[in-house]
Amino acid sequence: GRSKQTISEDTFHPFPVIEFRIVNNRANHAPGKNEIWDAEVTAIVQLSLENDPHENSEGMDEFQVNRSSRWLPPAASKINDDANSKSQQVFYKLALKPSFHPYFSRVWFLRHTLDATSPLLRRDVRNAIRDRPDGWDPTLNNYEDIRECIVEFNSLQIIMSGASALSRSEVYAEKTYSYEDVCVGWRYIAVCYEEDPSTKRSQRCKRLKKNHISYGDDAATRVDLSLIHDIVPQRGNDFEPVDD
Repeated sequence: GRSKQTISEDTFHPFPVIEFRIVNNRANHAPGKNEIWDAEVTAIVQLSLENDPHENSEGMDEFQVNRSSRWLPPAASKINDDANSKSQQVFYKLALKPSFHPYFSRVWFLRHTLDATSPLLRRDVRNAIRDRPDGWDPTLNNYEDIRECIVEFNSLQIIMSGASALSRSEVYAEKTYSYEDVCVGWRYIAVCYEEDPSTKRSQRCKRLKKNHISYGDDAATRVDLSLIHDIVPQRGNDFEPVDD
């Protein structure tokens, strides 16, 4: 029979991830009036044709980027002119986990894994990952190397849809990121905190009321909406410089 090679947890190197955070702007309102039911998120990345994983892709197999997630605009055509390839666009759907939330009330984290199926990685990096049974290449372990592995995409759009518990109607939100918006080695700062609902005179309560934020007395978990875009360095002290 065919022998199967096993990799222990000690020798497997986890893949990097790109993390997104969605915050419900009604998170501090009374329960029953702030939830979004059956929320679903889709991510679509736009690449130039010269960065398309399936262009000039000899040697690639079905284990890598799924062709079913690829779209070309109706006017796009395959022309061998370099200038034309740079102007043509191609779109891929990104895999996000978890992409579905049945009861979204406060904060939702989604992650895209930079593995052999990700269209955000250079083709040579994906091929190297495919041939490695132990996961990510451990020599690519600093922010410069990881940044170099990521394709310079044109845009990355996050689209969320669901049903509002308050209005019972469909709600939508979207956010578009550029390549420069990716911050390697950083993570989102925590925004949730616990508060005694009986402490009405605390400075935190005063600030929330000043911002016209109401909430139910039966919920002690709050979300500081002023921090939703703030990030801090990850552990390990290896992070790329970012503008303030």
